[in-house]
Amino acid sequence: MNIDKILLTIRNDNANSIKVALNNDGKIERTNDERHYIWIDC
Repeated sequence: MNIDKILLTIRNDNANSIKVALNNDGKIERTNDERHYIWIDC
């Protein structure tokens, strides 16, 4: 599929998913009142 990286959008109240994304080398691009935007290299 030639995907180099993916952008995850995770609701702020989903702490477990945010933790999993960060533990897999995710980099937070930005946050707002509703979501975290996290890039993960494939």
